[in-house]
Parts: sequence; structure tokens; C-alpha cells
Amino acid sequence: MDSYKGQVFQCLVSKINPIMNERTKSFTIEASFIDPPKTLYPNLTCEANIIIQQKTNSITIPRAYLLEGNYVLLEKGKKTKVITGLKDYQKVEILGGITTNDYIYKPIE
Repeated sequence: MDSYKGQVFQCLVSKINPIMNERTKSFTIEASFIDPPKTLYPNLTCEANIIIQQKTNSITIPRAYLLEGNYVLLEKGKKTKVITGLKDYQKVEILGGITTNDYIYKPIE
């Protein structure tokens, strides 16, 4: 939240408006704080990450490392296909095609 930079507040989401604001690429939600901040100011905006699932021992890579949506570069310029899972703007989950022992390289733009 703008007034509480660097602080994280947990909430329970009760409603997500399914219509995205095209200009801001955002959604309106309704949520209740688990442990609310001392003061909530009028017209306060916030950035939220909604956790819908958690996984342990998963492989994630920066999204910028993907080529053509589902390939990565390995050593010596070798291109290999990967199976992707969950994605956000920065990271992508890798379900198959590479292991934690593989070195991948960022493509040159």
C-alpha cells in the first residue's frame, strides 16, 4: 500500500471483479485484513499478489529466458523445448524439459 511501503499485510479475498481495467491492467477485489494496519486512508491503492496454490521443489526461471514461448537456450547454443506451468510477469514454472542440473542462458535481444 502506498502509505505502508515495504510492509506486507495478509488478507482473505472474498470477491474478484472479473472485468480488467484495460488502462491500468488491474482488477478490483474485495478482501478482509487478517491483521489490519493502524490507519486506512481514503483512496489508498495497493499492489497485491493473490496466492491460489503453493508448490514445493518446483523449478522456476525468469520469463525473459524463454524463447518462442516454450524453448530455452542451453550450453553451446542448443535450444531445447520445455513444458511450462504457472506464469506471472517475471517468472515461469518449468514442469519438464530441463532439470536443476541444466545451465540455461538468457537470449540476446
